[in-house]
Parts: sequence; structure tokens; C-alpha cells
Amino acid sequence: MGRARRLQKRDRNPESAKKTPEPKEDVYPRRTTRIFRKWDAPLQPDSKYDTQKRAEKGHSLLETMCVVGILALVTLALLTLFSTSNSLFRAGNVSADVEEQGRIALMNIADEIKEAGFFTDPDSGGLYPYIFPEGQPESPFWEYYHTPAQHQAEPGTPAYGPTREIVFRMAEDLDGDGYKTASDTGEIEWGPDEIAYVLVTGPDGVNQVERRVNNGPGQIIARYVERLCFDDINTDATVPYGQIKVTLHMRKTTSDGRVVKASYSTLVRMRNYEE
Repeated sequence: MGRARRLQKRDRNPESAKKTPEPKEDVYPRRTTRIFRKWDAPLQPDSKYDTQKRAEKGHSLLETMCVVGILALVTLALLTLFSTSNSLFRAGNVSADVEEQGRIALMNIADEIKEAGFFTDPDSGGLYPYIFPEGQPESPFWEYYHTPAQHQAEPGTPAYGPTREIVFRMAEDLDGDGYKTASDTGEIEWGPDEIAYVLVTGPDGVNQVERRVNNGPGQIIARYVERLCFDDINTDATVPYGQIKVTLHMRKTTSDGRVVKASYSTLVRMRNYEE
């Protein structure tokens, strides 16, 4: 009777009769082991022992080359920066030296030309001040002839062009009365010495300005002078009458090939001039 009742319940609910029990979830899943062959991709280290073992093997050649390349680039950049800084430092020192020489020379020349003036020597007939180009004077100043200085200035630059040198005589107190004019006539007393400023190339190949008295041994006033120019109204129409324009063009090359340039110019009014 019990069996018949169960069959009767199953016939009343056909869906339950067809339903099959679902498999239970495995609480402890089985581990699957994969076998890697030697041509398969290597496994990632998953233990402290594997990581330590890999570290003991050292860096690869590619890693070492990358590090060496980076260090080389950093070193090259530091050397370039140091070289540039050193070059600028040397150029600054050279520039300061050239500027100091140029200013002092210009000041000394101007101070002497202030005591010069138009004067004709009654004996030789020479007219002072006398300006001549490139060491090529004419009579009666033949004795001031010298080999022209060597130039390195580029065409089109202010320092490019002929050098113009000068010979003059300065006013002096000849009668000892404390004045540079004659006590009886009031005229300027001109000293007997001729003062010349010329540009020559020294034994070491450096151009230098020399001060010569009566064409004697030269006193070096400035070195590294590319061009020296004395101009009056006859050589430069912009120069006022009775004045002398003095121009110095300096040039010096540093040990690393950097060229330092400087130019100085001034107008000097002579002690007297013809109206």
C-alpha cells in the first residue's frame, strides 16, 4: 500500500518525477597539475627560494649595456657643462685684461695729445702733428718707417682697414718760468722731442702699440691691438677742426679659440689750432 501511494503522488506531479537531483558542489576541489615541457614558456617564480636563486644569477648583458650607456651620457653632459663653464671663465678673464689695456692706453695717449698742437719746425719744415698710414711716412719723417703690422680682422668689420700712426711735439716749459709759453712773446714753447705712437707686430706675433721718443727704442703701451687710428679733419671729415680722434681696436684669441674683441675711441682737442 505504501508503494501504491508513492506512485500515486508521482502521477499527480509529473514534473517532480522527471526532475533529477543536482550534483553537490565539491567543497574541496581537486588540484590539477600541468606538466611543462622544456620548450614551453618558463614559469614565474612563486616562492622566495626561486626569487633568490634568480637574483644570484646577476644582470643580463642587455641590462648592463643600458646602465653603461646611461652613465656615459650623464658623464658626457657633465664634462660638456664643465668645459663650457671653464671656457666662459677664461674668456671673461681675457676680456677683462683686453679692456683694461685698451682703456689705459687710450687715456695715456689722449693725455699727451692734449699737449700737442699745430707746429711747423723751422729747421726741417716738418708740420706737426703728422699722421701717416701703415708705417709708411714721407719726408721729413722717413726715420719712422717700419714694417706694417699683421692684421687678422675680417673684411666688413670696424677693425678692418689701414692703421694710421702719428708723430707730434708737446708744449714744454723751456724758460723755467712755470708756464709753457714764452715770457716775452706769449707763444707756446714746443719741446725738442718728437713723440710717436706706432703699431708693430712683436716677436711673438702679437700686435702692440709702442711709444717712441725721437724714434728711439719703443715703450710698449698696449698689446693685442688689431688696429690703431689717429684721424684729423684731413683723414676723416667728421672730426672737428683742431681735434684728433684716437681709436683702438683690440683683439685676443683664447686658448680654446674664442675671439675677444673691444673698441675704444675718443676725441682730443689739441693745445692750439689755426683759425
